[in-house]
Amino acid sequence: MKQIIFILILLLMPCVYAIDCNLLSNKELCLEIQNSNISEEEKNYLISDIIDDLKNFPDHDLVREWNLKVNTTLSNTEKHDEGYIKNAYVKILSVMPSVLENNTLYIDNNGEVLTSFNHEVEIPSGNYGGDCKTEYNLVENNGLLKIYMNENYVNSGDLVSFTANQNSDLKARYEITVQTNIKHYHTESYCCKWNNNGNCIQYCNRCSYSHTEEKTDNLNIDDNLNLKLDNSEAQASFNVVDKYLDTVKGTLKGDNYTSMQLLFRDSYLKEFDYTYSLVYNESLNNILTVKADRIKQIEHKNLIYEKDNDYNVILKNTDDCKILVYTHFTNKTFDCNLNFQQFNISIETDKLSYKNNETINVNIKPADKYFNVSYANNTINAKNNLSLNAIYPFNRISILYNGRIYEKIINVKNNDSVLILFSLSMFFGFNYVFTEIVKKYFKEF
Repeated sequence: MKQIIFILILLLMPCVYAIDCNLLSNKELCLEIQNSNISEEEKNYLISDIIDDLKNFPDHDLVREWNLKVNTTLSNTEKHDEGYIKNAYVKILSVMPSVLENNTLYIDNNGEVLTSFNHEVEIPSGNYGGDCKTEYNLVENNGLLKIYMNENYVNSGDLVSFTANQNSDLKARYEITVQTNIKHYHTESYCCKWNNNGNCIQYCNRCSYSHTEEKTDNLNIDDNLNLKLDNSEAQASFNVVDKYLDTVKGTLKGDNYTSMQLLFRDSYLKEFDYTYSLVYNESLNNILTVKADRIKQIEHKNLIYEKDNDYNVILKNTDDCKILVYTHFTNKTFDCNLNFQQFNISIETDKLSYKNNETINVNIKPADKYFNVSYANNTINAKNNLSLNAIYPFNRISILYNGRIYEKIINVKNNDSVLILFSLSMFFGFNYVFTEIVKKYFKEF
């Protein structure tokens, strides 16, 4: 990218070297470069590096200031002729702000259209047809540029503000009218010498006015551009969900953003989903456009995070917490919800021991909150009271909440084992009684 900008600098040498350093975020360095003793080529290269330093955020202000200083007269675009109208053209140069992503030009709800347009009038200098003399008088030379969005008239002029609420077909129409009065003179013979009898003996020629012709040339030319509206409303929140000693656990959620930053006094978590750069159109006198490429980057400092659908963040100091979210065109700041009420979760059952398939009556506290209760490889979302079916050999009822596991241990008996044990007990009991009877009988004899 730096090489591209450097080429741009060379092509716009007088314009770029005189660039207003106040337009750049690194103003001091820009002034230092301009006032240094290095070569002009080195100055331009270094300034191009400053301009290229967009990275994670689009600099729409710089692009607008740059484009408004570009010479908008085009020499190498398509030209049209009609009658005395020559070299007419119209070209949409830039929509500001806008972002080019995957060959689609995205716009905000409000913006400006910068357009280049021009035409020339060429009136013949010689005599028309059989005229001995022809006089051309330009009565009207009018060119009007009109901007339309979805065929609805917006305004006229080379820089037009607009408001959009949907995807739009942008059209710049240049309407040209040239009116000319053409005075035609024809050769006229007349008697320039008479004899004594009053007869003409010599004829002369003169160029006399014949009539005036009104000639009107009209030419309408269009340039179109498809625009896609990006009216994303970025949302974000950070909620503390658990505290343990001096450690805080929180959940960061966001939606419809191009970048999101969770900032604390001593730590941060930053997600950048795009990298922004500048592209220029050489055929449009190096008009600049912001280009977005989807490249995800995550930076963090002094905290631990885990990414699922949301970010689970663990840190110590939550002072000065705030969230910054960005889209291609907007940015917002959200406050953090650091309020957290610690509560203990308890799981109680109506008894400790159950037969297989017996109903387990469970009571959960606090009773006003829903929890995911797990038992026998199944999870149920419930609050307060619920009933479970005892399944051997599962003896553990648990709740996972904010990274902690709360458990209740029960005993589930296997009915078949109990029956076998009972049968064995009866067998051995019968044998014991039988043996004692036999012993007593033989003693008597």
